[in-house]
Amino acid sequence: RKESIYLSTRSYAVAFEGAGAARACEFSMIPFLELRAISDSADENAKIDFFLNIPLAMGNIGTILEFLAES
Repeated sequence: RKESIYLSTRSYAVAFEGAGAARACEFSMIPFLELRAISDSADENAKIDFFLNIPLAMGNIGTILEFLAES
């Protein structure tokens, strides 16, 4: 599945969970920003990789939020 998505989109990551919120905000003319961090490769090591990478992923999100707050 992962290879199929990459071959058809050339995307390394996909996310659909925020689509509903984005659509609702667009409909209501409310600005919307979704920040995501990649924690694993969605392969057989995903469960282990998630727990190993979550501190870095959340740190990266925090850095972006600090930058946006100071802008």
